[in-house]
Amino acid sequence: MKDEEALLQSLPRIDSKISKQDMKFNEWISEAFKDAQQNGVLTKDKFNEALICIEFFNAKRLRDTPLGHRLFKLLAVTNGKTITEQEWIGGLKNFMRNEGESVKFTFKCFDQDDVNQISR
Repeated sequence: MKDEEALLQSLPRIDSKISKQDMKFNEWISEAFKDAQQNGVLTKDKFNEALICIEFFNAKRLRDTPLGHRLFKLLAVTNGKTITEQEWIGGLKNFMRNEGESVKFTFKCFDQDDVNQISR
C-alpha cells in the first residue's frame, strides 16, 4: 500500500496544466462524437453533424464545405470511410488546440493533391 502511494505521489501532475477551456473542449468533442456515432464510428454524414461542436469554439463553418470534406479524409486514417473516436478526438485536438500542429494540419487540409504544396 505504501509503495502504491509513493508511486502515485511521484507521478507528474499533468491535470494542473490543462486549462478549464481545454477540459471543456475535450468534453465537448467527446460528447459530439458519442451523440453522432453509429457503431462506434462516424460516417461522413455523421461527421458533418459532429462538426457543429467545434463551431462553438470560434471555428468557421466546416460542415458540407470542401475544407470539411478534406478534414474528413485527414481524420479517417484507419480506413478512409469512417472516423474512430480516437481519430476524432486526436485530430480535433491538434487542429484546434496545438498551435504548431494546427498549422501543419491546416496546410494538409489545403494540400488537396497530397503533394506538399498548395495550388489554386
